[in-house]
Amino acid sequence: MQQKIGAVLVVGAGVGGIRATLDLAESGFKVYLIDNRPSIGGALPRLNHWFPDNHCEMCKMLPIFSRDECSQFCLFRDLAHPNVELIPNAEIEKMEGDAGNFEVNLNIKSRYVKADRCTGCGLCVEVCPIEVQDKFNEGLQKRKAVYIKNPLAIPNVYSIDIDNCNKCGECVKICPTKAIDLDLTDESRQLAVGAIIVSTGGWDVPIAMLDTAVSITSTPASMALRQVMDAMPLV
Repeated sequence: MQQKIGAVLVVGAGVGGIRATLDLAESGFKVYLIDNRPSIGGALPRLNHWFPDNHCEMCKMLPIFSRDECSQFCLFRDLAHPNVELIPNAEIEKMEGDAGNFEVNLNIKSRYVKADRCTGCGLCVEVCPIEVQDKFNEGLQKRKAVYIKNPLAIPNVYSIDIDNCNKCGECVKICPTKAIDLDLTDESRQLAVGAIIVSTGGWDVPIAMLDTAVSITSTPASMALRQVMDAMPLV
C-alpha cells in the first residue's frame, strides 16, 4: 500500500477555496491554492465591504472572528501562512492516482512579469498605449494591456494581457527592476498531494440572456451597480 501524502490541492481561490485553505493550513496540512486568474479572491474583491457592519469582507473568512484579532490577519494585507503556497495563473493539465496519493500536472500561464522583481510601482501602466475593456469593473471603464486586477490584489504583481499587447516594448524600457520580459513562456509543475478540493465557484449571467418582455439594455447588473456604489474608486 502506498504511503498517503499529507498535502492538499485546492482548486479555485474564491471564498470557498480560501476558507478551505486556511482551515487546512491551521490543521497542519501543506496546501497548494491554485487559480486560473492572476490574483485570488474570485468575485469577492469586487464587493469591498459587506452590509450591515461595513467591514472588510476578506476578514469574514478567517478562523478568528473577533474584529480586534482579525485585523492582525487581514487577507488584503497578506495570505502568508507557512503551510500555504499560492499558485495563480495555473490550470490542471493532467491528474493521476487515487485518494491519498495524487500526481497533478499544472500549466502555469506566464504573466510576462517576474513576480519576484515587480514592486507594483505602476510606471509600466503610464507608458502602455493599449486600452481594453476592464472586466473586473464590469466594463464601466478601460484598463491598459499591462494591468493589475485591483489595488489590493494578492499577489500584488502586474500582468500583461498578451492577446491585446502590441509588444511596443515601452513597459520593458521603463521598468526600474527589469521585471518585464515579453519572451517569458508558460511553466509546468508537478504536485504530489493526498486530496483535492474543487471550489471553482460560479459565474455571472449576462443580463442580455434574461428572458423578459421588458427592455433592460440600460439596466446595470448587480455587480456593476455594486461597483458604481463602492466606496473604493474604480482603478
